[in-house]
Amino acid sequence: MGSAEDDDLEELKLDPFLMISVIGQEYLHVGYTAQAITLLKLALEVDSKTECKSSELKLSVLGALSFAYYQEKNYTQATEYLRMQLDICRCSGKYRISALRG
Repeated sequence: MGSAEDDDLEELKLDPFLMISVIGQEYLHVGYTAQAITLLKLALEVDSKTECKSSELKLSVLGALSFAYYQEKNYTQATEYLRMQLDICRCSGKYRISALRG
């Protein structure tokens, strides 16, 4: 019988959100920004229907989307995805968020 950790790993291997987001991030890594944006947004859509168990994975996708839009010089969208990341961090209570002073 497998451990709880093995069960968690098995569940992640089959998670559509994880699979789509990893492919999207790989597209971004090799410079296919438009395709990456499409896949990463699809991953978020899948997540909204299945509720991903890992906030870290969702934060990673939001960060990748922000970076992709930054690469496309769409700073409004880049900032919007950063705000989404920040909102999740604030709500989770797992991260210490300090006020930014400028």
